[in-house]
Amino acid sequence: MGDTLVVGLRQNGQPIIRIGDEDAAVTGTELEHNSGGEYPSHSPSGFEWGYGGSGPAQLAYCLLEELFNHTISMRNYMAFKNEYVSQFDDGDGEDGVIWTLAVDEIQQFVEDNETTHENYDVVGYIDYEGETLIAEDVDIFTAGEKLADIDTQEFDTTRVRPTMTQ
Repeated sequence: MGDTLVVGLRQNGQPIIRIGDEDAAVTGTELEHNSGGEYPSHSPSGFEWGYGGSGPAQLAYCLLEELFNHTISMRNYMAFKNEYVSQFDDGDGEDGVIWTLAVDEIQQFVEDNETTHENYDVVGYIDYEGETLIAEDVDIFTAGEKLADIDTQEFDTTRVRPTMTQ
């Protein structure tokens, strides 16, 4: 990914993310705020950074999905939000470039996080016809498989809650 950068900026107070070369703030491709489809809908109002809320979660997910793929994003976006996105300067609402991050640094974060996935404990839930089915004590990579193995025709909701364990 070389010298590719991700730039967080504000225009008229609105957060915008662009991906590109050293001129990414001006000529970079704007990251879409997608709610629905493959993207978890954390924040209907859009991206944000500088705290640990829904806007930063949406940004973390969509950025990793854009740079890598859905599976990698699902496994890493909450950790990426906590370690990076929530820590970015909020810029006090001022317009202009607020932060810049090299894609190589994001790639290194994902590689490091992927190799330490055993540090995650997951509880998965499926609400099936009023019955809650649970897969516990599985890692984040196998929670979906464990729940999918349960013989169900259709289920209403699936929620996976990762928690760090040391």
